[in-house]
Amino acid sequence: MGNYKLSIITVICNAEKLLPITLKSVREVKCQEVEYVLIDGASKDNSLNILEENKDIIDQLVSELDAGIYDAMNKGLEKASGDYVVFINAGDEIVKKAVDNILHNNLDSDIIYGDALFVKEDRSLLGLRSIFTSRTLPKTLTSDSFKMGQRVCHQSFIVKRKLASKFDLTYKISADYDWMLDCIEKSKTSINLIEPVSIFLHGGISKQLLKEALIERFWIMVKHFGWFETLWSHFKIVLRGLKFYGKNKRMD
Repeated sequence: MGNYKLSIITVICNAEKLLPITLKSVREVKCQEVEYVLIDGASKDNSLNILEENKDIIDQLVSELDAGIYDAMNKGLEKASGDYVVFINAGDEIVKKAVDNILHNNLDSDIIYGDALFVKEDRSLLGLRSIFTSRTLPKTLTSDSFKMGQRVCHQSFIVKRKLASKFDLTYKISADYDWMLDCIEKSKTSINLIEPVSIFLHGGISKQLLKEALIERFWIMVKHFGWFETLWSHFKIVLRGLKFYGKNKRMD
C-alpha cells in the first residue's frame, strides 16, 4: 500500500433505497488506508438501521439535523482525517480499481480525477460521462477547464484535504461547482486517471432543478472568471450543445 489515506464522505437523508449500493462499493475498497465518513441528516426512514448493520466499515458517523446537503458536506470535511477526500453520494459507487491505483502508486498530486460511469435507477449503464454528455474529460486540469461547464464529475474528483475549503452555503444547488473551482485554483498539480473513478446515478438535484442550477452556475462563473469570460463561455457552450445534440439526433 501507499503512504496515503483516503477519506470517502457520504451525506444522506432518508436514503434507504439508495444507501445499500453505496455501502457495498465502499465495503469493497475498505482497508486501513480508507476512512469512511457518513453524515446523516436525522433520517426518519430505515437508513439508520442500514447504517447500524454496516457499522464495521463506518469510521465516523454523525446523525443530526443540518441546513442542507452542503452543510452536511462541510461536516464531513470537518470529520475527515485522510490526506485525500472524495464525496460519494447515496446511490453512487466508488470504483475499486481507481482506489487501488491511488493507494498503491503513490500518485502524490494535489488533485486526482477521472471519468464517471452513468447509470439509471435500475443500474443499467448509460455510458461514460465524457461520451454520454457534451462535457469531455480535460486531459490536464486547470480552472480554464471549467469555463465550459463542470467537466469533471464531483464524485470522480479527489483532492488533498488541506486544499479543501468549506462549501459556500449561499449556493443551494451548485456549491460543488464553486468548491471544485476553488480547489483547482489552490492546486499546483493534478493527475488524470482517465479511467472511471465513480459510478454516478444520473438525475440528481441539479437535474431536477435545472433552471436554478444554471443560474447559480452563471454567477459562480462570474465570481471566478469575470463577466466577459462568462458571457463568451456561455456562447460557446450553447454552440457546443447544439452541435452535440444535433449529432446524437442524426444517430437516432
